[in-house]
Amino acid sequence: MRPTFFRAPLPRPVLFAAVLMLGPPAARAATVTNCVAPLAYALTYAHPASAPAKRSGADDLLDISGVGNGVTNLLNDGSRWVSLHWLTLRANHGNRAAQYELGVRDALGIGFSQNDAAAAQWFHLAAAQGDVRASNDRGVLYAEGRGVPQSYRNAAHWFELATRQGYAVAQFNLGVMFARGRGVPQAPSLAAVWFRRAAEQDFVPAQLALGNLLDHGTSGLGPNLPMAYFWQVLAKAALPAQDPRMTCLVPAMRALEARLSAGDIEDAQRAAESWWHYHL
Repeated sequence: MRPTFFRAPLPRPVLFAAVLMLGPPAARAATVTNCVAPLAYALTYAHPASAPAKRSGADDLLDISGVGNGVTNLLNDGSRWVSLHWLTLRANHGNRAAQYELGVRDALGIGFSQNDAAAAQWFHLAAAQGDVRASNDRGVLYAEGRGVPQSYRNAAHWFELATRQGYAVAQFNLGVMFARGRGVPQAPSLAAVWFRRAAEQDFVPAQLALGNLLDHGTSGLGPNLPMAYFWQVLAKAALPAQDPRMTCLVPAMRALEARLSAGDIEDAQRAAESWWHYHL
C-alpha cells in the first residue's frame, strides 16, 4: 500500500519559488530596476519543456515530464482513483518515474491534500535511482524548507547531483546558489558558468539571469553588454508575448540598446539568428 504520511486537512497554495533578486546598481533608473528578472529556484514540474530526454526500458512507461500528462491520460479510463492506485502500485514496486509523479502530485495537491513532506519522500526515492528531475526538485524543497528542514547545503548537494547529468534546470539552480552564496561560497563567476551551461540548453530563466549578470557586471568578469543583449534576444524570442517576464525584459532590452552601438546590436541579432539555425 501507499506509504502513510501526515497530510494537511485542506490543500494549501503551492509556493513555487523563493524569489532571490540580483538587483542592479542603485544609480540605475527606476524603470530599469523594476525590470530586472528575479532569480528563483526552478522546479522541474514548472518547466516541463526542460525535462530530460526519455530513457529506454520499462521505466519509461511512466516517464512523465510534467503536470497534466498524468496516469489518468495513460489509462484513458476516466477514473482518477484507479489511475492513482495503479500509479502507487508502480511507485511501491520501485518505478522511479511513478515515484517522481507521485511527488509532483503531493506537491501540487493533485488527488491528495497537498503535502510537501510526502513529496520530499517520493522525490528522495526517485532521486536515489538517478532521476534528475527528482534530485532537482528535492533540492528546491530543501532550499525553501518545504517538507524538509531548510538547508541550503543540502539543496546545493541535490542540485549538484543533477548537474552531473547535464540537467539544465539544476544547472540554473546551482547558479542561483553561487550567485547568492547559499550553501556554497558566493562566487559570481561560478554563477555565470552554471547559468551559461543552462542557457546553452535554451533554458530561458538561465538566459535571463546570464544576461542580467553580464549587463550589470556582476558576473565576476565585468560587464559585457553585447553578450548580455545576445542572451536577452534569445530569451525574448522564446517567451510568449503575454508572458509576465516580458514586462521586465522588454524595458531592460531598450535600456541596454541605448548603451550599445548600432553595430553591436546588429552583431548580437545576427549571432542569435545563427544560434537558432544550429539549435532549433
